[in-house]
Amino acid sequence: MIKVEKINKKFIKQSKNKKKEEFYADKDISFEAKDNEVLGILGPNGAGKTTLLRMIAGIMTPSGGSITIDNLNYHDNEIEIKKRIAFLTGKKPIHFYFSFKLNIFLILLGIFVYILFF
Repeated sequence: MIKVEKINKKFIKQSKNKKKEEFYADKDISFEAKDNEVLGILGPNGAGKTTLLRMIAGIMTPSGGSITIDNLNYHDNEIEIKKRIAFLTGKKPIHFYFSFKLNIFLILLGIFVYILFF
């Protein structure tokens, strides 16, 4: 289970006239995703979706709020939580990093597993 309570991430940017401005990528976001539940995070570009996922994965520290995964909070159990989750970001799917031979092998393996078990 993933539980996010009033999470926010504040950034400070410097404007053209050298004035510092605060803005929130995510502000007061709360939700709960139970085991075996599918949850979608939707929003326009720049809405904070990736920032939220990075905070859940422990790659980025929230400015406020709390994240609990399997009843463990990040503050006290960061290493244990990181052992339980995986996060892949980027524009390219992971198979682009594999060689041609490895991609063919994985496709054939998938077909073989499908034939055996389905």
